[in-house]
Amino acid sequence: MEIFLAIIIGVLVTLGIVTVLKSVRKKQLANAQSVILLDKIKKVCKFITVEGDFAEI
Repeated sequence: MEIFLAIIIGVLVTLGIVTVLKSVRKKQLANAQSVILLDKIKKVCKFITVEGDFAEI
């Protein structure tokens, strides 16, 4: 009975650790993707500005 309880607690702790690690990994991935997206938006904004300057000339 005590061994069964220890096994259940071990499994629950393992699942908790795996869940926390996945959560941290997703946050890191989201942060990296948002930085890349912001860089691309800045490049597009610069392109639009340059295009507008040529149109006015």
